[in-house]
Amino acid sequence: MFSPDFTVGIGLLACNDSRVVNNTIIGMDEGGDYNIMPIGVIIYDGVTVRNVLISGNTLENLSNGSKIIGVWIDLINGTLQNLTIKNNYISNIYDASQEALGIGESIRNPEAVKASNIQIEGNIIANITGGFMGEGVYLANTTEVIIRNNSFHNVSVAIDLSNCSQVSIVGNEASEIQDFIFANLGSNYLIANNTGHGFKVIYGNWGFGITALTNDTVVEGNSIYDANALGKNFDAIWVGTGQPNISAHNVTVRNNHISNLYDASWAGGIVLWVDSHSSASNVVIADNNVGNLTSKGVLIDALRTGDKISNVTVKNNIVNCSRNDDGIAAFKVMDINFTNNTVINSRGGMHLYNVSDGLIAGNIVENTTEWPGIKVDANSSNIVIEDNSLCRIRSDGIEVVTSLNVSVNSNTIDGTNWTGITVIGSLNVVVKDNTISGTNISALGVSGFFSYNNSKLVLFNTSRNVLVENNVFIGSYRPSDLVYIVDHSSNVTLAHNVMLNAGWSSVAIYKSSDVSVEENTIRNAGHSGVFIYNSSKVFVESNSIENVSWACVDLTENTNNSDITVVKNNLSDAGSGVWIGFGNSGVEIHFNNIVNMSEWGVLNHPSNDVVNATLNWWGNLSGP
Repeated sequence: MFSPDFTVGIGLLACNDSRVVNNTIIGMDEGGDYNIMPIGVIIYDGVTVRNVLISGNTLENLSNGSKIIGVWIDLINGTLQNLTIKNNYISNIYDASQEALGIGESIRNPEAVKASNIQIEGNIIANITGGFMGEGVYLANTTEVIIRNNSFHNVSVAIDLSNCSQVSIVGNEASEIQDFIFANLGSNYLIANNTGHGFKVIYGNWGFGITALTNDTVVEGNSIYDANALGKNFDAIWVGTGQPNISAHNVTVRNNHISNLYDASWAGGIVLWVDSHSSASNVVIADNNVGNLTSKGVLIDALRTGDKISNVTVKNNIVNCSRNDDGIAAFKVMDINFTNNTVINSRGGMHLYNVSDGLIAGNIVENTTEWPGIKVDANSSNIVIEDNSLCRIRSDGIEVVTSLNVSVNSNTIDGTNWTGITVIGSLNVVVKDNTISGTNISALGVSGFFSYNNSKLVLFNTSRNVLVENNVFIGSYRPSDLVYIVDHSSNVTLAHNVMLNAGWSSVAIYKSSDVSVEENTIRNAGHSGVFIYNSSKVFVESNSIENVSWACVDLTENTNNSDITVVKNNLSDAGSGVWIGFGNSGVEIHFNNIVNMSEWGVLNHPSNDVVNATLNWWGNLSGP
């Protein structure tokens, strides 16, 4: 029998093959002291109940109780099989001091419960409020669940499942809610073709469209839109784990549509996040359309202590207008691929932070409003950035910062406010086969990483072992260097590149060493072809440098250059071939063709050591 503190309209006590059909229960009110259950199913210890149908009932205006649950299943230690709850209308449950539910389970002993084949279909559940939150459907520790084609309105949480398995949540619709679908623990979920809109974050600090903290899960074809976080936080889709020491694996999020997440401190589109000492692996986020939100369109985050996220693919997604953040980002992840995504009109494009074994390939990034198109930083390693197209970037096109073993290959960058590709404080970087044009500052930069130490800006990392090969760098005649190598960078090679239309110097080397400039085509520079300042062990060989205003090779004034070698170059149509200002030493100039200079073939400051400039061709048999 039912407990005396329960007021029950229709009760089934361990009844097999039962039907509760087409009843109307209106206006149950118990003065706040009792639990109100219009329809209740109770299963005793050791009893198995099968084949229960609850259909076509109207339950409304249920109020003023401790717990108010429209359809209630009380699983003590029994077994329930084949329960169908469909086409019921449950509305106006309010003034519940503890709990308000449209359809719910009470679990006394979860380890002993055996509930299976539960179907909840075609119900309308509306206007559910409780002491903290009102929920539409709550199930726990249940297998073989179908929740299909239900409608929810004005409930805090539409569907709440805990530790269930073999679950299908399909075709449901919800409006005026805080959380749509919340699935925690369990496995084998299909969450498909559901629509949630009109979200408002009222309780606590966070709201969710779809939460699937489960294994072996597919989230596809859902639509989440119009979420007002009321200055709080909201995630449209969250997968991963929600508590420590849990693992999630084999999760696919695809073909979902997310839009209009606003008035939020944080509003994310698709979030893969795990709690401390937890892990997630084998996750695919593909073919989603995310637009008009406050924060990241796609975020993969494993920053907490002991976290591990690995083997993640983010592909074929469209992110449009992440107003305050990057379109797609990953933090502290292993083995991740960003491929064939489009990010437009966002604060930044794509970001890898402390990532190992990453691929960013075939993506389109356009119209960033403040941050780089692609950024890799914070000790990321073994990263390939290739075949991407970046256009109208309000910062650097591609940034590689304090990272190791990074290849930047075959990208097209057209239009940046800063530099096309910049390598900052990184080791073993290859920049190859890229085409860069329309930059406001430079096409390429290699520099050190500075940070504050006791309020003083200090150089923490230099860039070393950088190969720049087979690129096309086209300047816009702006008053800046087309390529710069600075801040004690070392072992840098520029080879087989085409560098055109520099506003100042085509290549500028400042305070660096072991730099080789080989077999490049340099044409049309507003000042110098190759400019060298306070550097050592610089090798300029077999380049074609022409149509330069000042000097093809400029070893500038008041410098401390040493061990500079200029050999086998074709230098033509400039003010001077090689200009050697005061302070240079150890300069060798041999086997060059130096022709059509308006001032000097080679000019050496009289205070310098004698320069060995033998075996050059000066355009005339008689010499310069």
